[in-house]
Amino acid sequence: MKYQYEPLGDEYQFQTFLKDLFNSIYKTNSFEEYGSSGHTQFGVDIYSPELKIAVQAKKKDINRAKKTLLRELTSDLTSTTELIEKFPHDINCVYFATTTSKFIEIQDACISYSLSKGRPLKFFSWPDIQTEIAKFPSVRNKYFPSLKENILSDNSLSSEIKDRLARLEKLLLAQSATAPNTKTEYRNIPYCEILLPPVDLEAQKLLMVFILKTAAYQAFADIKYKKFTCLLNFSHSFTQFGDGTSGPGFSIISGEVIFLGNCTRLIKMLQNNNEKFWQVFEQFREDPAYNKINFRMALLPAEGLTSYEFEIDGQTGFYNLRNVEPGPLDYEKLDSLNAVLPFIASTTKWGIQVIDLDKIKNYPAFTKFIYSSSHEDGFKPSYLKVNVNNFDDWDYYYPMPVAD
Repeated sequence: MKYQYEPLGDEYQFQTFLKDLFNSIYKTNSFEEYGSSGHTQFGVDIYSPELKIAVQAKKKDINRAKKTLLRELTSDLTSTTELIEKFPHDINCVYFATTTSKFIEIQDACISYSLSKGRPLKFFSWPDIQTEIAKFPSVRNKYFPSLKENILSDNSLSSEIKDRLARLEKLLLAQSATAPNTKTEYRNIPYCEILLPPVDLEAQKLLMVFILKTAAYQAFADIKYKKFTCLLNFSHSFTQFGDGTSGPGFSIISGEVIFLGNCTRLIKMLQNNNEKFWQVFEQFREDPAYNKINFRMALLPAEGLTSYEFEIDGQTGFYNLRNVEPGPLDYEKLDSLNAVLPFIASTTKWGIQVIDLDKIKNYPAFTKFIYSSSHEDGFKPSYLKVNVNNFDDWDYYYPMPVAD
C-alpha cells in the first residue's frame, strides 16, 4: 500500500525520525544527531562518522505560500553550504532534508553546488522521504502507527462485511459519476496540537487543565452559555523528545476556531517562550474572575480519537469537558459536521456494520468518510480538508491509500 504521510509536526521529532530513516536506508546504526539547539552545529543535524554523510533537517510549516517557503529554503540552503565548510569532520555527501514539496529551484541549486564542489548535495524533499518510508515498516510503524493495511485484504473479514464493503464502493462510484461540477476550494478543519514537555504526570495534568481552561476563558469570558463538540486525539506517546523518550499530548479537532487559536497560542508560548508562559500562568492565578471558574475535565478514557462536549456556563462559573457517549446516527442530519462528530469518534473500521447503506446514498460526503475510515485503522482528522464552497453538504477531500 502507498499512503500520503503527514509531515511530522515537531522539529526535534523530525530530526529523530530522519536519523532512524537514514540508519534503515544505509543498513547501519552509525547515524546520530549532531549537537543540539544552542550548540555550534556547522549546518549539520545528523551525521554518520562511518559513512561520512551529513544531513541538515529543515522542518517547515507547509501551510504557507510557496513563495515564502522557497525564500526560506533558499536562505537555509545558502547558510548550510557555507557552514558545512567549517565542519570539523570529513563529509562525502550532504542531504538537505525538508518537509516541503520538491522545488526545482532548490534542486538546481543543489546540483550546481555538487558540480562545483565535487561533493553530492541532495535535496531530500517530503515526496522523496515518503518513498523511503514505505520501504521500512519498522520506521513507518514507529512514527505513523495509525496506518495499517487495507482491510479489504484482511482474510479474517466475514463475508457479510466484504459484501457491505463491495456495496459501499459501488455506491461511492455511482455518487461520483452523478456529482455536479462545483467549485472546490479546500481548507483544513481547525485543529491544534497540545505537546507537553517532559515533566511528571501531575505537572502534565496541571498544564493540560491550565491551557484548556485559559483558552476557553479567553474565548468565552463574556458569553453566558456555550456548548460545542470537539474531537480529541490523545496518545501517551504523542510528543517525541530529543533524547528519544516520548510523552503524552493530544490534538483538538474542529470545535470553535477562536478556542483552538487560543490553545495553539498558549502551547507555542510554552514551547518557545517559557518565561512568558509562566508569567501568564501567574497572572491568571491572581485573576478573581478566572479563579471563580470551576473547570471539570473528564480524564481521557483511552488513546485515540474521542468525541468531547465542551460546555461553558458563564452564569454558574462551571466549565465542563466531558466524553460524549455515541448515540444512534440521525440520518436526517448528515449535512451537519457537528451532528456526526460523536459518530466519527466512535467509528472504527467495523463501523460499517452499524451503517444503513441505503440511507446514506443521498449524502456523498458521509459516504466518502465511511469509505476512507474503512481503509485505515484510525481516522486522521488533520488530513481532512473541507470544501469552503459547499460546506453545507460536508464536501471534503481526504487522501486515500492506493494499491502498489
